[in-house]
Amino acid sequence: MTKYKSYDILNESFIDEVKNLVREEFFNHYYLINIIAEVFERRAQFDEAYIVQDSLDSWIIGFSAFGNYLLYGKNWTESQVKISIKNIEESNIENGFHLAGTFDLLQEIKSKVSIENKVFKERIFYSCKELVQHNGNIDVNIGYGKMGYHQEITKMVCDYFEYEYKGTNNKEFSEILPQTYNQILNRTIWQITDSNEIIGFCSIIETTVGLPIVGSFFIKESHRKRGYGSELLNKGTQNLLKENSEVWLMSDMNDIGSNKIFVKLGYKPVYQTGDYIIHQKK
Repeated sequence: MTKYKSYDILNESFIDEVKNLVREEFFNHYYLINIIAEVFERRAQFDEAYIVQDSLDSWIIGFSAFGNYLLYGKNWTESQVKISIKNIEESNIENGFHLAGTFDLLQEIKSKVSIENKVFKERIFYSCKELVQHNGNIDVNIGYGKMGYHQEITKMVCDYFEYEYKGTNNKEFSEILPQTYNQILNRTIWQITDSNEIIGFCSIIETTVGLPIVGSFFIKESHRKRGYGSELLNKGTQNLLKENSEVWLMSDMNDIGSNKIFVKLGYKPVYQTGDYIIHQKK
């Protein structure tokens, strides 16, 4: 029997319910958990929070805050989808909001709900516990980001956002500068240099469960298809696996070349998410 519960106050009860459903699958629900935690810790305003379920293994979680309407689910039923669609259509979701969450669930909902949308980002989440032997022999230097390259790293991060999101999520240099400073200081960004020229970077996201995520990953366009990306990810992952039992990675689902590199190195796909921008709610 399908049970539906909505929450007007974001309290421990809702947090416990989400934890009970998500269980050990923290990575799969990374964005959902982070936004709920941010709202809870800041006592910020949220628009909607609900859970519709038939059992611990059949459910949909809906949560809306900060311009994001998130829908995550597991073994959902038609009745659960109908309730979620009704909530979306009756919500105050506006043009420009992000509709995001479990990829297959969103494909089903988007085909039935009366909204127009555009792809912002579709991702594959990967996990790696052991690297496949890598025969890279490129003469490059790979290590933690250095302050001497701070400005160049910042410029590349800006280039990454423009390239990765096809001009829909550009960042200002002045906005990214303090972020990359902290990443270099905290050793959460790696760089690759060739003859003292910096040609790429990858960032590391620290999580509350201790396992790291390889986040932004970028090689200058003029240096691509030479094996630099494989070498950077291989060395970076090796370093992370020395202190962690598992390393996670997020990738653009439609970046076929990069995804082939990840799988070849030993990363295994575990989850897919979608993120879509609402253009018109009818």
